[in-house]
Formats: sequence, C-alpha cells, structure tokens
Amino acid sequence: MDYPPFADALARLRLFLNDQGHRGPIRWVFPSDVLLVAGQWLVRPRPEALVLQEVVAAYQRGITRHLGVKFGVLCREDEVLWCYIYCPADRIEAEHCLMPDGLK
Repeated sequence: MDYPPFADALARLRLFLNDQGHRGPIRWVFPSDVLLVAGQWLVRPRPEALVLQEVVAAYQRGITRHLGVKFGVLCREDEVLWCYIYCPADRIEAEHCLMPDGLK
C-alpha cells in the first residue's frame, strides 16, 4: 500500500509529467466539468481552490477504501494539463481497471 500524503502524491505527478516533457500548470476536472463533443473536450473551469479541495477529499476517500487511486491527464489546452482523480467503486472495478492498492 503506497498512499503518500496528498502533497507528496501531487509532487510525484508533477515529476512524472515533467519527465514526459509536460511542464504546464495542472488544473483539475471532474466528470461534471467536461463534455466530449465531436472528438473535442469542452472544459468548464471551476474555481481552482474549490476543485483542489474536492480532489484532496476524493484522495482521502480513496485511501480509506484501499482500492487504489489514480491521477491521470484528460487533455491539454495550450500549456494547461487538465487532470483527474479516479478511485474505483469496488474490488471488481479495481481489478478490471488493473488498479493496485496504492497510488497509480
């Protein structure tokens, strides 16, 4: 089980993105913030501080369930990387998504 404190998990994500050549700022989205239309993502930005609080809360819920937590990049807009957090709903979903018990 590898669940570092949120700040450390975010630092790992930033390091990974930097290593991949993506040095732009990270912004967070949830499913209700985006829409896929004709192959293009439409992002409805919300206040960054509010969304970050929701990401931290989702991370904490994921830790308590021990089904894994994944940070991912949905899309890029100019230099902004629109990221998301994913936590499986149950053990079967975790297995189907190849989620380890820890941060992915």
